Amino acid sequence: MEKERIEELERKISSLEEDVARLKSLVYKTNSPRSKTVHAPPEQREETTKRPAQTAAKSSQAIEEPVDWEKVLFQTWLPRIFIFVFIIGVLWGFKAASDYGLMNEKAKVVLGFVVSIGFAVTGHFQIKKDRLVLGQVLVGGAIPILILTTFAMHSLYHLAGPTLAFILNASWIILGIIATVFYRSQALGIISAVGGVLVPFLIESNSPNAPVFIGYETLLYIAFLYVAIKQKYSILYVLSAVLLNLTLLIYYSFVGDNGVKELLGMAILIQHLCLISSFFLSQSVLQVYAFTLLSSLAVTYGWLLAVFDDGTITMVMLALVIIYALGVYAVRSSKEKFEFFITYLIVAVAFFIHQLVDLREGVILYVIQGIAVYYIAMTYKNLLHQLFSYTIYILSATYILVTPIEQVLSLPALN
Repeated sequence: MEKERIEELERKISSLEEDVARLKSLVYKTNSPRSKTVHAPPEQREETTKRPAQTAAKSSQAIEEPVDWEKVLFQTWLPRIFIFVFIIGVLWGFKAASDYGLMNEKAKVVLGFVVSIGFAVTGHFQIKKDRLVLGQVLVGGAIPILILTTFAMHSLYHLAGPTLAFILNASWIILGIIATVFYRSQALGIISAVGGVLVPFLIESNSPNAPVFIGYETLLYIAFLYVAIKQKYSILYVLSAVLLNLTLLIYYSFVGDNGVKELLGMAILIQHLCLISSFFLSQSVLQVYAFTLLSSLAVTYGWLLAVFDDGTITMVMLALVIIYALGVYAVRSSKEKFEFFITYLIVAVAFFIHQLVDLREGVILYVIQGIAVYYIAMTYKNLLHQLFSYTIYILSATYILVTPIEQVLSLPALN
């Protein structure tokens, strides 16, 4: 009996030694730059690969780092809240000093520039000390203080003309873009983008220049789009597109039809072409790029309906259909881009049909398009295409069914 126990222990020891040898060889293969091929039986290779995988899965499940709420609250969010409170406090302090006669207008302007420079310098040294959040918040806070100080100098105190105020504010935005790239901070880019679109609204002028305003906003968008693409800032990418449309919409609501419709339409088309180019040239397929372009296509068509006549809209939509058709052919080797460009082509064709023919006469074209899109969806197994096909086909088929047939030989009967 005792002899059997000894033999059992010896077998277990030899088995453990084999396991240790296998683990040593696995560690050696992982760490060594040039590992030699070890020929082992298939069963042994499967066991060897399964055991480390199971061990790694168990260790990853066992080790779950808890969220450091103190770090999240006091090192991430508190500095961001602080900067807004501080800026409000600075404005209140300037107003109180002015109300009590403690500071004249020139002194307040000088102090505003000094505070903003102090913010920027302090934030730079905080970043150097690896206090990234605090440093970025301070540098970012310097931009709106510079813009507000310039606004006060121009509009409230009349110490500078519109040209000088515009040049100064444009300079602050350029500094914000440089800081965004230098410090690799998306927050700085967002602050600079928001401040940049507000600059023309902060300039008082007796003769507002529409080409300058629209050209400035378009160039500003292109600049922030370039920064967002180079630095891979998805929030800045979407926000810059939204801000341009929102700014032009506000401007259009105030100016109305005063000879600026064509300029607004050109700005929106430039934005859409920039989005097409950025998505087409991007190495990796980012979902936010793809869906931003899809949303921009719908928004662009809405702008076209608002600012151009029917003939111009039809030509522009035909051009976009051709561009997207060429894009489908050009990206045919990339599965994701290919499917997204097919989606854009489908939407562009639907808008083109809507612009080309009346709904009563051209509803059969929507039915045909719905069938074609469904075929594409079944071919490439794309859920988004299926949704488009269902939507187009069901809406057009419903319209056909509710349209009364007054004559046998008529278009409703054919439909």
